[in-house]
Amino acid sequence: DKERIVGLPAAAGQGYGKAERAQFLGDLLHNCTLRLNPLALGDGGSYSFEVQTQSQSWRSPVPHGVR
Repeated sequence: DKERIVGLPAAAGQGYGKAERAQFLGDLLHNCTLRLNPLALGDGGSYSFEVQTQSQSWRSPVPHGVR
């Protein structure tokens, strides 16, 4: 089982409260599903996904919107 870390860097201008509510549900190949639970009214906006392993890094080319 791979370790999955969901982090929301301070540089993104977001509080750390979201990191405590975030869970990565996808896989490291094709699915970037992220759950924020509980969902808050202020969670809407654009999110980018970045996956890092010991040897590789990938970032989504465009932000994905949450409404």
